[in-house]
Amino acid sequence: MALRSGTRKGLMWTAWTVLCVATAMLLGLKLGRPLYYSDGQTQVPAGELADASMVRWLSPQPELEIPGDVSGRVARLADGRLLYGVVTPAGTTDLVTWHPDRPSVPPEPAYGLNTDDNELAPAIGPDGRLYFASDRPGGAGGFDLYIASVTPRGFGRCEPLVGCNTALDETDPALDLLGDTLVFVRIDRAIDDGNDGVLWRWRSDEADAPVMVFPDLDRRRELVIDRDPAFSADGASLWFVRKERGKALAVCRS
Repeated sequence: MALRSGTRKGLMWTAWTVLCVATAMLLGLKLGRPLYYSDGQTQVPAGELADASMVRWLSPQPELEIPGDVSGRVARLADGRLLYGVVTPAGTTDLVTWHPDRPSVPPEPAYGLNTDDNELAPAIGPDGRLYFASDRPGGAGGFDLYIASVTPRGFGRCEPLVGCNTALDETDPALDLLGDTLVFVRIDRAIDDGNDGVLWRWRSDEADAPVMVFPDLDRRRELVIDRDPAFSADGASLWFVRKERGKALAVCRS
């Protein structure tokens, strides 16, 4: 049975429309948004990866030797000096500064920061302020987080981060690129003799209390410990160290 002229034209237009849409979709898949891989610092176009499906990491190499009995993490000040904790003869930890361009000059105490108790885990925020942990008297209990200004003349008065501190231990502060999000570690010494660590997130522009970074993780059952958070240079990733019972330490990225 012959089709009417109008019906034939309608079918032809439909077929052409379907063909054009299919062609556009195919071109979109072929020429659409480019695929990138990231090593946490830069984006690498997929086409530049030489016959590999991932960025390959080289073996880490030492950059320099830091003097002293170093305890915990190291932060870099705006003038190039390094700020870090060293174990004192009394067995506590003090913060010191040292310039890698002047290796013959011994580290100096971070005047205005240290007490007779422990100061460690320094981190510099994007606004230049210093965050660190201390178990000095007057805190909420155990180790607490403190903040101090940094000027060419030295360090300003230390103030506790009241919104984050509890009777447990808070340490290892890390700031994002904007400086309004703080990730830190909370440790319960009653768990496995202090062999504990949970990542928490707090926003300084909100009145809410800190929240766990990974709330769905059953830590008591899975026996997971997270420590040493740090944001990547581009702010897109959070790096941290994870320890699971029966496994080796792992550097993780979220």
